[in-house]
Amino acid sequence: MTHQPRLIQDEQLAQQANNPAKAAYRERLRQHLRDPAFRQFEGFPIGADKDILALSDPPYYTACPNPFLPEIIAQWQAERDAVGQAFSLPGQTESLSYHREPFAADVSEGKNDPIYNAHSYHTKVPHKAIMRYILHYTDPGDIVFDGFCGTGMTGVAAQLCGDRKAVEELGYYVDDQGYIYDSQSAIPNPQSAISRLGARKAVLNDLSPAATFIAYNYNTPVNVAAFEREARRILDELEAELGWMYETWHPHCDDPNRVKARINHTIWSDVFVCQNCGSEMIYWNLALDSSAGKVKERFPCANCKTEYQKSELERAWETSFDASHGRIARFAKRVPVIVNYSIGKSRYEKQPDLEDLEKIREVNQSKTTKKFPTQIIPDGYNTRQPRESHGITNAHHFYTTRNLYHLATLWGKIAEVNDLRVSSALAFCFTAHLRAVSNLASIAFSYYFHGGGGAINAGTKGTLYVSSTTPEVNVFKSFENRVKNLAKTFRRLEHLQSQTNTILACESSTSLGSIPPESIDYIFVDPPFGGNLMYSDLSFYWESWLGIFTNNKPEAIVNEVQKKALADYQNLLES
Repeated sequence: MTHQPRLIQDEQLAQQANNPAKAAYRERLRQHLRDPAFRQFEGFPIGADKDILALSDPPYYTACPNPFLPEIIAQWQAERDAVGQAFSLPGQTESLSYHREPFAADVSEGKNDPIYNAHSYHTKVPHKAIMRYILHYTDPGDIVFDGFCGTGMTGVAAQLCGDRKAVEELGYYVDDQGYIYDSQSAIPNPQSAISRLGARKAVLNDLSPAATFIAYNYNTPVNVAAFEREARRILDELEAELGWMYETWHPHCDDPNRVKARINHTIWSDVFVCQNCGSEMIYWNLALDSSAGKVKERFPCANCKTEYQKSELERAWETSFDASHGRIARFAKRVPVIVNYSIGKSRYEKQPDLEDLEKIREVNQSKTTKKFPTQIIPDGYNTRQPRESHGITNAHHFYTTRNLYHLATLWGKIAEVNDLRVSSALAFCFTAHLRAVSNLASIAFSYYFHGGGGAINAGTKGTLYVSSTTPEVNVFKSFENRVKNLAKTFRRLEHLQSQTNTILACESSTSLGSIPPESIDYIFVDPPFGGNLMYSDLSFYWESWLGIFTNNKPEAIVNEVQKKALADYQNLLES
């Protein structure tokens, strides 16, 4: 299966004919994509026209350079001038002069906000921190630009500047006229106000298609009831088709009083080879100290008792037929060691029994007609560890076969949802939980053995590291929980978001010639961190499902694989 998964189907695009304006913008985008010169924009993403069209929602979001930027910004400028007359601070109205003292304050915001946590990213600035800068430097209706937008927190911040509750949560005081003061104790006098309540416009750009897709869903309203309804329907269908894959017996398959249960997660362990006797060593069984909740520094072979550090051991490898590419593939050997399952509200654990092992074999030997990404993982700073340590060479290798089949079925059902905005929101939910159900997930041993939250997590942030003990998390339960959390977030933003407040583009910030001169009022930028994060590497597992990939030629990072040194990083940032 060598193909690009589609977010939406061609027949769904025809439904836009019911919205002539939308259909006209989509057709204009289609014509732009047919123009070879349009594809010469620096940083133009790697993807077919059909996939770019499928992901886009023009004019306010295109998964490529946005050709509608000039006309939207011109419209915003006209609106800004009208709003500015009514909502600028005292002393600025007559002459339309602008003056702000430099913003000098300690800005520290936590990362436990449900909006912030709705979708992970390699690095994010909390929207509440950005709000303080936007409120200080701008007026309602002003246009804010972020050229490294990531998940679009600048857009969220710009829109929430119009929400009294969100502004007051920052510790500011808002009077009945919408003037904002430093604190509740401030005397309500417009002459001492620091800002005015009102949404700002945001122009967001990023080199990564995954980033702009996430930013679009953060900043565009969705019908929450329809989102929840479609999610419930899809989950019910998924359960009916594939629920048997996550079934197990309590307490085990041979017990005459056995009861059917539902798997929460299955822990898989790497297998190593003893250098002395050649026996296989199951890492989970030998290396973990459950009483201390950590890995032992040295641990013995179960057969000959020779002690090793993990770094001294060689992996056991096995080969299997990869039907997706019609070839024999070589993978690091892993075995299931723990099945965590539930009956009602009670949770239990056991070692896999014979039927658990047989079910895994049955799933691994089965085939699916559902489509999933099979692209070769590119050589990169972050992709070498999974390639070299575990034989993960293609996108679908990031998942167990059982989880891959669930994800492929789930993705296909999302693509069939008729409402394109709801379909995109469900795809946002899909990418939000993707890492947690992949082989990148990991276990916090201290919590796992001693109790507490966060025992199973989405893995080491900022890497594509595959650990020697990975939890295979139930896709159905993970997606269901994510839907519940996202519904709350969407509902929180529902009355605030406006698709006409944010416009998104996907290209390099070195060539934003489509933005008219002197049209931006404020620039907020959180640029890439040199050699700390390899964004295009880290976004691969999202973009493999979206079908559009980052063009990393103008990516502003320090990266030996891309042959970019500190001077290259400096030159790209200056550009």
